[in-house]
Amino acid sequence: YCEDMGRVTPEYSFPAWVIGPDCDILAQRLRDSLQDNAEPGVLIHPMFGTVLVKPDACTYTYSKDESGMIRFDLKFIEAGQNTYPAADAYSGYSANTQATTVLGTLKDRFGSLVQVANLPEFINTAAGLIGADFLDQITGRFTDQAGLLSSLTDQAATLQAGLANLVPATFATQATDLLDTYSQQSSDPADDYANLKRLTTFGADYPAVPETTSTRHQQAVNQTNLVQLIRFSATIFMATTAIALEYDSYNEAVATRDEVADLLFTAILAVGDTDADALVQQITELRTLVVQNITARAANLRRLRTLNTARALPSLFIAYDLYEDLTYEADIIARNKIRHPAFCPVELQVLTA
Repeated sequence: YCEDMGRVTPEYSFPAWVIGPDCDILAQRLRDSLQDNAEPGVLIHPMFGTVLVKPDACTYTYSKDESGMIRFDLKFIEAGQNTYPAADAYSGYSANTQATTVLGTLKDRFGSLVQVANLPEFINTAAGLIGADFLDQITGRFTDQAGLLSSLTDQAATLQAGLANLVPATFATQATDLLDTYSQQSSDPADDYANLKRLTTFGADYPAVPETTSTRHQQAVNQTNLVQLIRFSATIFMATTAIALEYDSYNEAVATRDEVADLLFTAILAVGDTDADALVQQITELRTLVVQNITARAANLRRLRTLNTARALPSLFIAYDLYEDLTYEADIIARNKIRHPAFCPVELQVLTA
């Protein structure tokens, strides 16, 4: 018979470079980490995935001809179980990158379409009022949960100061930068998501500008693009926030995915009417990446179902009866907003066992 001697321990070898003016300091840190190998460490690699490894034969070289760069030849041996690359991780990274691209194109488009210079004063005033309305809608919701209140206040003040003599390209950058900070201000991303969602209907109550003259036509163009800049930027940050959210159930993840996808599709339709093909394509790609990311993550989550009981029961009893695990009581109480855990409603939303 054949004796099973076990598999050969996998090895991972690849070159690496430390580049930059502080490459010597950073390279020393890397060498120290490689030498301090008493315990296994986590190697994260785009091809190998996430692997628990220990350094083996790692060398480095430095040449005067390559100032600002130190080369490493790294070799690791597996020390534990592999976790191979997940599609959702890469789609999440790609979505964040694509969101940055979309914002850049959106700002460029805004700067080219909105005009206030060499036009009657009321054109700049009208644009400034929209900017002021935007500030009014978000400044009241500033928090300091993430230590960003000072930054938010400074950014808002800078934007406010420029409204009297609005420069379109500058306003677009300041507004999106402010929204970027605004989208990260809470300790709970779900709160940031909700705050951004409110801005996706920004300007819905604005009356249409009668385009009776060329000047009024430009005012209408300005209003449309100011509103779209706020709405679409908020939607883009909603998309990146949705990727950062931790979902409790399949149902919650899919509902958020569909909501973001619908809002991005609304943006696609609105931009498509202006023949902005590049922006349409970019938003479409962002939408695809967000859907892929959340769909992949949702597949591993449990679904919600409706539980009907014959009478009001204690949440502790329900948790044990469903899961044989009392730690689920907190989830049942929070999910159903139960006021008194001893008397739960007869209809509850619970996770599948």
